[in-house]
Amino acid sequence: MAAAEEVKFSLKVVMIKGRNKVLYAEIDSDFADVILSFLTFPLGTIARLFIKHYGNTPILGSLNSLYAGLFNLDGSHFGTEAGRLMLLNPRNASQFLCSTLKLQIDDTPPIKFFACRTHKCVSVYYKMRCLCPDSTINEIWIDDFFQYLFRSGNGSVFTAKTTTFVLTDDLEMLINSPASIFQILRRNFIEDANTLEEKTLIVGLKEIMELLKASLVSKTPLTDMVLPTRTMAATLDGRTKYIAPAKYESDALPRTRTQTSQNMSSNSKKINVKAFVQKSSSRATTRLLEPLLPQGYLSLNRIFSLKEELPPSHYKGILGPLPIPAKSWIDPKGKGSFVKEARTLFVVTDDLVVSTPSSISIISTLNQMKIPISDVEERELGIGMEEASSILQASLTSTYALTNGLKPFLKRQPKQEK
Repeated sequence: MAAAEEVKFSLKVVMIKGRNKVLYAEIDSDFADVILSFLTFPLGTIARLFIKHYGNTPILGSLNSLYAGLFNLDGSHFGTEAGRLMLLNPRNASQFLCSTLKLQIDDTPPIKFFACRTHKCVSVYYKMRCLCPDSTINEIWIDDFFQYLFRSGNGSVFTAKTTTFVLTDDLEMLINSPASIFQILRRNFIEDANTLEEKTLIVGLKEIMELLKASLVSKTPLTDMVLPTRTMAATLDGRTKYIAPAKYESDALPRTRTQTSQNMSSNSKKINVKAFVQKSSSRATTRLLEPLLPQGYLSLNRIFSLKEELPPSHYKGILGPLPIPAKSWIDPKGKGSFVKEARTLFVVTDDLVVSTPSSISIISTLNQMKIPISDVEERELGIGMEEASSILQASLTSTYALTNGLKPFLKRQPKQEK
């Protein structure tokens, strides 16, 4: 496979004259698969890729500082070194599927599986030790995890190989058809085709990284990729205005195809068509819409309702597939949590740098921020799903993640008596 820097895509982009705005782009299935793979990336991977590509300049809210703080945090506070590596280099549950993409952004090493000589203990990390008399670790081949590579004979990943799409400025992906084009034109109140112009762009790794970055902080990521010098500065300066309290109602979800079609005029003529869907690719689509964590990533101390993949049930032996008992899997974190259970206190700064506290560091922080001690007060706040979701949302768009994330909830709390 060609190196990521060598892969190029040709895009036909339709722009609105005089407005420096992209209306849509025509893309093939290879490019569509790369864009859809964004949905499979862990946030830790995105932070690491941004640091690697852009340096230490804050790109995405507080994620850079959160990742850098974890990198500098002493390993003695973690249950195992493997647990720390899981956070610094998180695995993508769809990694084997994404390994067939034409352009791979994620350079995380592929998952490997190891077992002791008796095969009574299995791990995804080489240095994990077990309690067996012979704890020599050897790599084993897992059949189950490679079934996605060979699910069809046409080389598709998430989309059908022969399908083309139109990608709107806010990254909505539609089938390339006259109906989709007219839908986009109506949405943008385009009446005269003479106001549009076409451009052909050659897009590579640099542009894909710009698109990934813009997709997280902007409502016009396609325009930001095509015209980065004009649009991104304004986008990054004003991105905090998009922060809003977390929503859980069903109307916060994106419109489905059925909902979109119901919004079209009821007076339009209709014809009946038969749609043929590739059955073998539906499992890949589920991985985008309902992603799971890789096996072993769920922590006992979690707030979000997350699910992880079931571990592989067989490995490839000399005489064929051999079963792996569920109890054989070693928890790479040690005892179910990333951080040791010892009652160690941590300090989290506004931009989510996690560190162990000391009197000197606290005073130094106050001095750096030029905050008088008399202007500091203590508040106690319970963190649940709503608060955690608000902090997560703020961390993507602001370097003041705690301030912006907790502001709505701190207003509700009465000040403590002195």
